[in-house]
Amino acid sequence: MDCGTVMPKGIRKGQKKLSEEERIARRKASWKKFREKNIDRLLAKARERYAANSEKEKDRHKEWATKNVKHLREYLNRRYAENPETKKKQTRNWRKKNPEYSPMACKRWVKNNPRKARESQRLSNQMRRNASGSFSTNDMHDIRRMQKSCCAYCKKHLKFHQECIDHIIALANGGTHNRCNLQILCRSCNSRKWARDPIEFVRSEYGFLV
Repeated sequence: MDCGTVMPKGIRKGQKKLSEEERIARRKASWKKFREKNIDRLLAKARERYAANSEKEKDRHKEWATKNVKHLREYLNRRYAENPETKKKQTRNWRKKNPEYSPMACKRWVKNNPRKARESQRLSNQMRRNASGSFSTNDMHDIRRMQKSCCAYCKKHLKFHQECIDHIIALANGGTHNRCNLQILCRSCNSRKWARDPIEFVRSEYGFLV
């Protein structure tokens, strides 16, 4: 061994010196392996830390999200692509618990995605034009009277400007404009039902055994 050769700290003789990118990749792989082995312990500690400093943790998360909008959006899109049904269910539950924020969220989405919003509106209008059947103002008066001006699902009493005309079988699923396929809903129930099957909707949202 040549005693005059001094190896850099942390480097053994014969070992290749790693570049900065390689060291970062190795640390990430090591952390990922540790996290997979100790996921339960790490989650428990994170919950304890959040419970003890909830306001501080919320502020920290908001600050991080503000600085990493692009990264956060890519992560959320990737999670949605991997688990679409789970994410839809989580969104429906959030809307159910936060009805006052749903219209605001929809307006914000339309503002941030004008092209997608226009395309969605175009497809909706096309479905309405192509669907068979029709209804009149008198039909809607009768439906309103039969429902006693209440939402068909949550039974909330509705004023005229709060009513939404809903197709029981959605136009996207082959529904018609006939009177027998119409009902009035509140805005919250109408937005959550969307094009879902009515039986599946009442089972998942209200626990009805139908």
